[in-house]
Amino acid sequence: MTDALARPELEGVAKTSLWTLRCRAAHPNIIHDPEAQRLSEAVALDEAGLGHAARSFAVRAARIDEHLQAFLTNHDGAQVVSLGEGFETQSFRVHGYRRWVSVDRPEVMSARQNVFSFDERHVFYSGSALDDAWFDLLVPGPLFVVALGLFFYLAETMVADLVAKLSH
Repeated sequence: MTDALARPELEGVAKTSLWTLRCRAAHPNIIHDPEAQRLSEAVALDEAGLGHAARSFAVRAARIDEHLQAFLTNHDGAQVVSLGEGFETQSFRVHGYRRWVSVDRPEVMSARQNVFSFDERHVFYSGSALDDAWFDLLVPGPLFVVALGLFFYLAETMVADLVAKLSH
């Protein structure tokens, strides 16, 4: 039996990270995500009033995992940056990264660090993905950037500016 955890108290956009976690946990036939299932049960997400656990978010996560795992397999020592990571459990599902940089809003990052256990390869930035400060956390080498749901909430010009900064 899973030990119960306090459900993170998040509002607005931040709360959507709990919904996508629930979506992944609810569809083990689409994505193998034991960490999402553990956490979903531990914080009773089925009872959180989050709405229908859409299959599309499990499919999206599984497809991006495939691309990321292929990149990590072909790029020894790569690091991953996950922008707007929320309660994503991707770092538990893929293997072979040297460093994982999580970037998210302070309230989400605080809640995230209360429910997950991370090793020394994980680095955290509490703030906006649009801040340049998290770039200082990057190390030389291959880089894969994940922004599973973030860009939906940003203006097109903001996304273009961020992508331009990342390409330099």
